[in-house]
Amino acid sequence: MANNEKSLKTNSEDEKEKSDLNDSYGRFLDSVKRSLADLTSLEVNTVLVSNISADHPRSDGEFLRQTCQDLVEWFERSKTEEKVQTPLNVDYLPKLRELCGKDPYNVACEDASGKIESLQKRIEDCLKNKKPDDLDEEQSRKHSEYRRHLRYLNKYLSLHEKWCEHEDKKAKKDKTVFTDSERQQLRKLWELVGTEYVYAQTVMQLDGDIIARINDRVFSRDNAEELMRLHNRNVETGVNYRNGVMTTFFEIIKSLRGK
Repeated sequence: MANNEKSLKTNSEDEKEKSDLNDSYGRFLDSVKRSLADLTSLEVNTVLVSNISADHPRSDGEFLRQTCQDLVEWFERSKTEEKVQTPLNVDYLPKLRELCGKDPYNVACEDASGKIESLQKRIEDCLKNKKPDDLDEEQSRKHSEYRRHLRYLNKYLSLHEKWCEHEDKKAKKDKTVFTDSERQQLRKLWELVGTEYVYAQTVMQLDGDIIARINDRVFSRDNAEELMRLHNRNVETGVNYRNGVMTTFFEIIKSLRGK
């Protein structure tokens, strides 16, 4: 009888150990899955800003709130003529300001769907108009910048809408409302909304491919030699990046196999 009890106890301990190992393995896979959004693509943007803050938001709600405020401020100070780009119009800015709310750590969700739908319809109308052929260089720049921020606003509104549709406060606190790619998009909006120019953008994919976009205010055909030096540095960086990622995955697989 004693041996049977001992055997049952041992089996119970083994089952618990297996369960704990499975839980640990599940948490590890979940961690790898969350990291894939960052591992599969690295994007580097060089932007011009009026000031740099070292104070970053600590929650998704705070990221949304600050991004919303930045959008309001940008559209308020960035007036545009109808012939350059169809504007959002001042009638729509109060709706956006209401969506920001008064809570410094969250956005307003009361009656949000109607305001969001109205703003999205206006953005669609604004983006329908193509760039006129008779714009000078400065007007072309304003046209491009305004449309860039209209797209930022459209992406932001989709995230705001999803946030308000999710009523689970615990999920908001645990950062499970947004997917990894949506959270990455929110962080990118927070970084780029309000920037005066995106001077350069480099995107490195998992396979080592690199796409570098350079603003013509920085480079032109007159200094093509410097552009080629930049291209060669990007090639070297891409090779090193791909090798590093492959080494990381190899080490993960090796550790899972216990070797």
